[in-house]
Amino acid sequence: MSVPNLKKPESAPASDRLMSEISQLVMSLTGVQLGEKQRSMVSSRVRKRIASLGFKTDDEYAAHLKQHPETETAHLVSLLTTHHTYFFREFAHFEHLEMTALPNLIAEKRKSGQKKISIWSAACSTGQEVYSLAMFLDYYLTKNASDFTYEILGTDVDPASVKIAANGVYRAKEIQEVPLQFLGRHWARGTGDIADFVKVKSTLKARCSFEPMNLLKPSGRATQQKFDLIFCRNVFIYFNSDQIKSITKSLLGAMSDSGALYLGVSESLNGLGLACQAVGPSIYSHPPKKVEVKKGSVLPLTPKTEVPKQVARALRVLCVDDSPSIIALLKKILTKDLGFEVVGTAVNGLEAAQKLKSLEVDLVTLDIHMPEQTGLEYLKANYKPGHPPVVMITSVSREDASLPMECLRAGASDYVEKPSLSNLATQADEIRMKLKLAAKSKATNEGHDLVAAFAKSDNQIQHLDSKLRLVFCNESERSKATKLVQDFTGPQPKTLVLSSADEISQFFSSRTWSGKKLSVIVFGDVSPDVAKKISSLQPHQLILEDRSNRAFNPELRVLATEIIPATSFAYTSTEFFKRGAA
Repeated sequence: MSVPNLKKPESAPASDRLMSEISQLVMSLTGVQLGEKQRSMVSSRVRKRIASLGFKTDDEYAAHLKQHPETETAHLVSLLTTHHTYFFREFAHFEHLEMTALPNLIAEKRKSGQKKISIWSAACSTGQEVYSLAMFLDYYLTKNASDFTYEILGTDVDPASVKIAANGVYRAKEIQEVPLQFLGRHWARGTGDIADFVKVKSTLKARCSFEPMNLLKPSGRATQQKFDLIFCRNVFIYFNSDQIKSITKSLLGAMSDSGALYLGVSESLNGLGLACQAVGPSIYSHPPKKVEVKKGSVLPLTPKTEVPKQVARALRVLCVDDSPSIIALLKKILTKDLGFEVVGTAVNGLEAAQKLKSLEVDLVTLDIHMPEQTGLEYLKANYKPGHPPVVMITSVSREDASLPMECLRAGASDYVEKPSLSNLATQADEIRMKLKLAAKSKATNEGHDLVAAFAKSDNQIQHLDSKLRLVFCNESERSKATKLVQDFTGPQPKTLVLSSADEISQFFSSRTWSGKKLSVIVFGDVSPDVAKKISSLQPHQLILEDRSNRAFNPELRVLATEIIPATSFAYTSTEFFKRGAA
């Protein structure tokens, strides 16, 4: 393979010329558009690649690219084709599969005696979409058409991504967003050095295959058969309209007569003049076939009837959490236009039980750490047949399997770690997906084995002497802070409660924190002077108390790693110290 001689005018700076050559090389191979808007991304990623190879100049790297065109070009393709994906992305498409596409497909196939559903994930990246479809199909067919089977082909332009997909190994954190009922028994936890990873089992993997393929130059199995379902999501953003039209024609040509094509929910084929019709949110099918009428024949008249559109009622949700910030976030993501309505809130289990007596509720979101009655205590006292489904939304990590498992055994349908502003988009999708699924099905123990498998084998804080916890508060908050210290269980690092001016002054003059891993907790408000001193510590963890209508000190707000209710202080600080050896 030779590297095309594609260059900017010689008048351009040498660094710009190299980035332009690389952009055009990758564009010529993949069709992915890498113009001015992508220039900074290209430069950033290529610069990291050059540094990792130990080259000091662009000329050195350009020579390397010429000497190793096959291997280095493969690295560049992998670098510059984006691979942002996650399990069960855009759950609306899975709902369409369940309610419309699969029932229709199965009915059509039964007529012709076929019992296999063929699926093509045409931009599969590192495989999350393929295995999401496999988990979903396995679950759906087991319950609705147990005599049917399926096969999934995943293709991607990046060979490195295809290898990852075929290997089927992911960080355990990635599959936590998968609803428990779909996890089933399809994943195995690694051991030893790979204990934080999971591998897909043969129950799914045997039905999935992967090949590298360029959408602009179809090849391999994708050109040799018809597919009932084709997924090509969130990839058209990287192509121009002519390329999109060409790719879509190929996709439609590979789709069976009764098949469906799924694009990303923000992608559309409107205005391209393609022979297809929209049948759902960014979902397309072949247009209906024209009925040939022989000359002289008479077609029976069928009365035209208007079928009223049924608008699904919003799911009514009671949100139970003592964090005003989390309640505010849940109200933002559980809105009527997305099929939800927050009809009530409660700050603990006791208040939730009272609210349920007067509210008509379809679902409950429940925190664990709350005052007066925790989420787990609430479930044990109140969850019984007829209770609305419960999804835990809590700061407790699912890897801390003891509490999640107790909640699931007590009746909770599923488990989500609390959203924050930084991860709100992904977490919002996960929360809505799990709430919708909980509303449809009863809580089961499917997937519980995998949650239990990630229970921490060593649940103690190590190297206590290298760690220090500081609790800052006003004198009026000292009794609450003292009680917090009493709530800690198991071996703990040294914990200091600092409230008076003398205590704080003496501590800062001692410099006893130097070289230690610091967890700093702030109750309520502190003076600007104390806030500056806390900032000077540069703590590894800074927890602020989440209170209604609280105006945080700006200096601390910027540094805060957590803003949570005081009821979560002990757990969050302890979990921080358990992570890492130092």
